[in-house]
Amino acid sequence: MIRINPRGSLLAAALLAAAGHVHAADAAMPPPHCPPVVPPATAAPQQGTARLRLLLREDGSIAEAHVERSSGHAGLDAAARAMALRCRFQPYRVDGKASKAWVALPVSMETARPTAVLANGAAAIRAFPVDVRHCARPDYPAAAQAQGAQGTTYLGLLIGTDGLVQESRLERSSGHPQLDEAARAALSACRFAPALQDGAPVQQWTRASYVWQLDSQARAPLRTVRSTPPGDQA
Repeated sequence: MIRINPRGSLLAAALLAAAGHVHAADAAMPPPHCPPVVPPATAAPQQGTARLRLLLREDGSIAEAHVERSSGHAGLDAAARAMALRCRFQPYRVDGKASKAWVALPVSMETARPTAVLANGAAAIRAFPVDVRHCARPDYPAAAQAQGAQGTTYLGLLIGTDGLVQESRLERSSGHPQLDEAARAALSACRFAPALQDGAPVQQWTRASYVWQLDSQARAPLRTVRSTPPGDQA
């Protein structure tokens, strides 16, 4: 489970650069849009909060990211920094003009607890249940939404040693091919913690499901996602 806490202190008064055109960001700035944190695979669970110092460009992108206070785990710090470099803020403005600014961003992280499973009935693998809550939300196909189509798509995902999805397969249809393909495309583009064998990352099939649900009155999409531990039945 990964938690990004952008509502934490965004005070940056102590982070001012010597250059006069770099400012301290307003504490009332809206939270940034950030991608999911991809923590490293670890044999034992790790958790902590890294406080990052970010240099915001005029367009809201990040020019620099530094770990101001460690989470206590180098791997988590690196994962938080990698995520922060891809964050997007609303531009900081001074007298209506976009300006560079330093901001502080606390990132709370926790690696998944590994689950022991068997691969090929022999070698012990420590696999992490996929957490699809941090994947990009699939777009609800307009035609399916207009028809009120709903259901659950069950997928098999082959997670590579780098956490990227190498292959995906439909294991049980929602009853609507458009929904199934949209779920498969979105989850295939996500990144997960790879399984471990003797402490080293290995490829491993796992299962995940996506629930397509519409508000009964407004027919607006409701977001419901589920993950299934590796080796369990979907």
